[in-house]
Amino acid sequence: MAAQQSELPALSFPLLPKKGIIRASDQEKAFEVQPLDQLPGFLLASACQNLKINPPTLHLGWRIDDALLVRLCKERGIVPSHENLKEYLKDDGYVFNSDDGSEEEEDGKPGFVHKMEAFRRRCEELQLNVFPDLAPICDPSTKTMGYAVTVLSNYNFEDGELDRAEWPKIMREFGLEGQPKWYIDYVEWYWK
Repeated sequence: MAAQQSELPALSFPLLPKKGIIRASDQEKAFEVQPLDQLPGFLLASACQNLKINPPTLHLGWRIDDALLVRLCKERGIVPSHENLKEYLKDDGYVFNSDDGSEEEEDGKPGFVHKMEAFRRRCEELQLNVFPDLAPICDPSTKTMGYAVTVLSNYNFEDGELDRAEWPKIMREFGLEGQPKWYIDYVEWYWK
């Protein structure tokens, strides 16, 4: 009796290269890619070293709720504002006019940089041996950019994944469930 292979999904662009020019509108296809249980070997960057083209970036991890990241920002006082930017730039020697009008702008919602900082600080508080990454992904459940807590990518596969002993702590803290899956990157979603 032959061993039964796990069923791989039918692959198409952007998991396979596209003939012709990549257009911004092609990214819509990346939002249709469901997370993969297994990464096909040809999507490893190391497998493409002899080709003139590199695969899209894929991240092994769990989708994280954006509201949780916003909450982490608020709890740690990480909010976007021009005053925060001014303080940061003052450390580098920049000087600002008091009448430049920037005080009139309102604080906005936390962006990726703010969420990444809050996530990093929370990982420090957890005293993890190695920190997972927070990666922007093409989220097929919302058809928008989402985030994933990631332990590996197809470009650092040779380095090995984050210590599995840390996974339960990370999963509990960030409300992650199930086995990690491979998500396509929001920025590097195409063959290049």
